[in-house]
Amino acid sequence: MTVLFARGTGEPGNVGILTGPPFFVALAAYMNETRSMSIQGVDYAATTSGFLAGGDPAGAKTMADLINNTLSTCPSTHLTVSGYSQGAQLVHLAMSSLSNTTTSRIKTVVMFGDPKNGTALNGVDASKVMTICDPKDDICKGGDAVLPAHLEYSANAGTAAMFALSGLADVGITSARKISGVDGIVS
Repeated sequence: MTVLFARGTGEPGNVGILTGPPFFVALAAYMNETRSMSIQGVDYAATTSGFLAGGDPAGAKTMADLINNTLSTCPSTHLTVSGYSQGAQLVHLAMSSLSNTTTSRIKTVVMFGDPKNGTALNGVDASKVMTICDPKDDICKGGDAVLPAHLEYSANAGTAAMFALSGLADVGITSARKISGVDGIVS
């Protein structure tokens, strides 16, 4: 399994600290050493100006390049593309630059605190996409106020991980229906 993750505005490193790491921990816990997992963060500026512009264009290109490179190098990998806040904006932009042939090979997409909440992704079947947005999150409503709800998506890591793993029969998860009721199991 390969996870490409774009952090939110102002977060350190290339996977951040608020959402990415808890998501990865949940993935690892649910896989229970039944398969390997590679994680790659998207290296981009993650500035406020990028967020206000609808996502950093250079970061979106980097993400699209990572998707293409991953699918070329590891054609049989279970690829999950994910992003938090501005990272979710990068997911939208990257998908719009990729061919339908490429996007159809992405197994799952998970977005947290998505400023484009509810907007379809180019070439990605809606059943492969999970968008997690708190109703109290102004960012998910197209606003720019960072309220507490926008900083608490780590609480959804377990649900997001189960969705990302859907279809991996060797970890016992064969459909999205099997993920109901898993909130809070891994925190």
